[in-house]
Formats: sequence, C-alpha cells, structure tokens
Amino acid sequence: MRRFPAFRLPQDYVAVFQPDGGFLEAEPSIAAHLALASAAGASIRSGETVRAIEPARGRVRVITDRGTVEAGAAIVAAGAWTKSLLPEFGATLRVTREVMGWFAMADGDPSSAGQLPVFIIESRHGMHYGIPSPHGASGSTADQGRQASPPQRNGRPRRL
Repeated sequence: MRRFPAFRLPQDYVAVFQPDGGFLEAEPSIAAHLALASAAGASIRSGETVRAIEPARGRVRVITDRGTVEAGAAIVAAGAWTKSLLPEFGATLRVTREVMGWFAMADGDPSSAGQLPVFIIESRHGMHYGIPSPHGASGSTADQGRQASPPQRNGRPRRL
C-alpha cells in the first residue's frame, strides 16, 4: 500500500490499479446530455409520467399521461419502474438501490481529494466502493443487494 497509504488491507487481498479510471457525476452528466439532445433537435418532455411502452409496426410507442409519442427506438432508463413498463424483462432485470454518502475529510488526511483513486472492495460484509470528489470529499457505500421499488405517494407512483 505504498502508493495509497490510507488503505489498510489484508495481505491476501488483490488489487488492480487503472491510472486512467474515473467517474462521472450524474447530475451534470444528465444536464449535458439534455443540452446536447436539445441542440440536436430532440424534444425534451419532463414532468410527464410514462404509462406504457409498446411495439408499433417496427417502431416504438410511448404512452404518457399527456399523450402518445412514436419513434424509431426508445432508450428506457426508468430505474425501479422498468419492470412495470417492460414486464417481459422482469425475470432478468434486478434493480437495486445504491446509497451514497459524502464525507468531508480533514486537510492533509491521506484519504482527502486527490490522494485516492476510485476503489471497490469486496469482503464478507459486502461490496464497498469509494469515489474521491473534486470538491474535497470522499463517498462510500455498500451494496446491500436490496431490490428497489418505485417511490410511492398516496398509493400511486411519485414523479421525481
């Protein structure tokens, strides 16, 4: 652990280092995708609830609470709602909830920003990972393997 002294791992653990590895922050990435799609002529429809996705004569039909849209293809990124929208994938798709926490690190701490790579550690306690932040914090979570379900409000799916 000469390269990253903050890690204290058992002798039998194996490590792989990828110097060009990294991550994307979800919110700015989504904003960039939306801006690029809009600039390319896409119609951005937010605040709309998708009710169904159906095949339609070599195309796809997306039915929402505001109407129907037909397109050549659809990219479905519905998280926990995917099974209800695409029940034929129910047996093969397992959506889990990943909880992320960000923790401020003291200046000079060997685990502060710029001192650690993105990492994943698997132990008898589960899968744990950390993502150093350019904002001077580090994140860590454990994959508990719990399946996610859509958020509910008043017994109906909630818009996010």
